[in-house]
Amino acid sequence: MQKFKILSITGISLIVVLCFVSHPKSQDNSLATSENFPILTGPYLGQKPPGKTPELFAPGILNSDGGVLTITFSPDGKECFYTYRPPEGVNMIFTTREENNKWIEPRIAEFIGKPSAGFFDFEPHITPDGKSLIFGSGKNNTAILQQRCATKTDSGWIDLKVLELDTEFCMFVTVANNGNLYFSGSDAFCVSKCIDGHYQTPEVLKGPINKISESAHPFIAPDESYIIFDSYSDHGNANLFISFKDSTENWTEPIRLNSDINTTAHEMAAFVSRDNNYLFFSRFSDDVNIFWVDASFIEELRPAK
Repeated sequence: MQKFKILSITGISLIVVLCFVSHPKSQDNSLATSENFPILTGPYLGQKPPGKTPELFAPGILNSDGGVLTITFSPDGKECFYTYRPPEGVNMIFTTREENNKWIEPRIAEFIGKPSAGFFDFEPHITPDGKSLIFGSGKNNTAILQQRCATKTDSGWIDLKVLELDTEFCMFVTVANNGNLYFSGSDAFCVSKCIDGHYQTPEVLKGPINKISESAHPFIAPDESYIIFDSYSDHGNANLFISFKDSTENWTEPIRLNSDINTTAHEMAAFVSRDNNYLFFSRFSDDVNIFWVDASFIEELRPAK
């Protein structure tokens, strides 16, 4: 059974997908699945698209033993990164991609720290242009918790840098088309605008979006028209909400997503595919896995102009 700590950070209780006190077993870059990995072709690991009821994504393929969470895809849906935590270890970022018209077996991303040395890496996010990947990184038994960025080249993901932002706390960074960064701050959702290639001092988002307590994991639409995030409901479990940006640059009253998506389990950490067709999210109670669902409901909820 997976255990997920709830950390209280300056007034926010965040369900976070990392554990600062885990003691990992030795890990290497070996393949993550059995020798009988299936032949998969096409975007999104060749999976049959879901309908309006969420379905478990790629069951039995992404190390699905109850430790798969937070997922991101390249714009063409042919490369994937996700957080995986084995039963006796710490969070690691795994990756798989379509190569020579078939998906390769998932493996540890080459740019992360060694789990055997106490490093943990989590919450990857590929930018809308597919050229960069931002993720959280830390080390057990230390105060180190950073957002790092890898750049895609012809030879893979390299040029790893620490993302320097003028803020005391920054988690779950997602990126808009114009380069603006949205993230969970110490007590509110924030944006650091990208102007002439430089990130500005973060600003707290305006409007009712920050009036809901205990919220986290803001996914920004590439055009900055909406944010999907999770927050504890009055039922005591995390649910997914959506808020739209209005004509005054304020964020509207959050709308709880429907009961097919939100259940008595915890739903969190949303990602919408770059073709706008699918919502991916984590669902967990005793274990955690990735689910996906048709994302057409977003337009149905969008306020009329």
